[in-house]
Parts: sequence; structure tokens; C-alpha cells
Amino acid sequence: MRIFLATVMLSLAAVTASAQTSFGVKAGGNMSFFNYKIEEGSQNVKWNGSRVGFQVGGVAQIGIAENFAIQPELLFMMKGVNKMDVEELGDVKLNIKTFTIDMPITFIYRTNGFFGGIGPNLSFGLSSKMKVDGNDDVEYDLYDKDADGEVSIFSQKRFEAGANILAGYKLKNGLSFSLNFVKGLTNLSEYNDDLEDASIKTKSSYIGLSVGYFFGK
Repeated sequence: MRIFLATVMLSLAAVTASAQTSFGVKAGGNMSFFNYKIEEGSQNVKWNGSRVGFQVGGVAQIGIAENFAIQPELLFMMKGVNKMDVEELGDVKLNIKTFTIDMPITFIYRTNGFFGGIGPNLSFGLSSKMKVDGNDDVEYDLYDKDADGEVSIFSQKRFEAGANILAGYKLKNGLSFSLNFVKGLTNLSEYNDDLEDASIKTKSSYIGLSVGYFFGK
């Protein structure tokens, strides 16, 4: 993972050195979605939840041709679920708050201020805590294992790879508005190795709406 990130950053640095580049900042809100699916033979159990969060960080546009650019971003984000119904576990509602560092790298097309494109998204979890709704005294760390190395069915991996779709508009004064959708492609569940006859799949996605500003424009 570290070698991959280092390679990406060095490649971007090399492109930046020889291309027209603008740097900026962006912030906004997001709606994240988490989907949990337990498969055991012909029986499936699904839980779905969502949460309103935020995203804030830095962004760059690196010109590689007249109308084409690479847009890397480094974002601090809050995601999770709010009051997710889990009837099979005693009809409880779960609240999960997850903080991540996301790095979307989008290949965009630009024309008359409009821009849009697609690319990969890399996400690294900083913190993920779960509480049962109505009981704030007990909090579970979804990245931790107990003394025996066991994890819960909601335990998560820190790293997730996904795909990003971006569209937006950039004014001549540097102000920009953007909308993006990220779909996680890897299984976030940390629990699969402990199940013999069943598997758990955890997938996430989010929609983000941001306002940004590019310096020097």
C-alpha cells in the first residue's frame, strides 16, 4: 500500500513539474451509504444504512492537453450510518461514524468552465466507531480486535478501493462547484475469514457536493 501511494505521488509530481497546474481547496457535504450482506447457503440477510457527513481538503488540476487534465484530491471525510435497522440482532438500531482520508484521482475533460470525468478512489480509515442507538455509554471500535483476535460482524478493513465519477463547473475567478459519486469496489468486511459456512460483504458508496476555490485564477 505504501509503495503504491508513493508511486502515485511521484508520478503526479513528475507530471506537475512539466504541466500547467492549479491548486485549490474544497469543502462540502456528502451522503454515504453502507450495505451489509450475509450469505449462508440460499439464505441472505441484508442491512442498509446511510448518514449525512462532510468532506474537506485540497485539490489540484494538472493540465495534460488542451482540454484534458488530471485532478487529484486529498480529502478528510466523515461517513457512516445513522439508526440502521438490524432486526435479526434484536431489532436494534446502529449508529456508525467513520472518518477516512480519501484520494480520488480523476481524469477530466474541460470545456468552457465545465469539467467531468472518472477515475479511481483510494480510501484509508482513520477511525470507525459504532454505538447502539439509545445507549451512548458503550462504543465499539470497528478497527480493533479483542484479546483473542476476534472481530464483530461489523468490523471493517481500513483500506478500500473504488471508482469516482465527477462533474462540475469552474468560474474564471477560481470558484468551483462539483458533484461526485464514489462506489466502493472492495469488500470492507474484516469478518469473512472467521466464517466457515457463510460470508459477509460490506460495501460503501457516497454522493458528495462541494464548493472549491483554485488559487491564482
